[in-house]
Amino acid sequence: HITKPPSAYLNRFYYDCIVYTEEALRFLIDTVGIDRVVFGTDWPYDMALDWPVSWILGMKSLSLDEKEAILSGNLERLLKILPLSRSPGAGAGRGRAAAARRFVLRRPRGRC
Repeated sequence: HITKPPSAYLNRFYYDCIVYTEEALRFLIDTVGIDRVVFGTDWPYDMALDWPVSWILGMKSLSLDEKEAILSGNLERLLKILPLSRSPGAGAGRGRAAAARRFVLRRPRGRC
């Protein structure tokens, strides 16, 4: 038996951002908080998205900070990984904008 309502436990979990619609992702973020949403995949299984990073980057309802949190920041924090922008040897100009731009990669051939 649990002593609190189920919603009280939401902050104990991390949630995959691949929910197939921008509206569903916005609802997830508004429900659990941006700090609980991470980029995940079902690789090697079909996710119905050929390039999920570009899907996130193209969302108009997400701020640049939210996109960065989903694509890297939340996992860096969860796994205690030093962010690229603060890693040793990171050159000048490696701020938030540079960190977000590192996800704009050439589209791979075939499915990812």
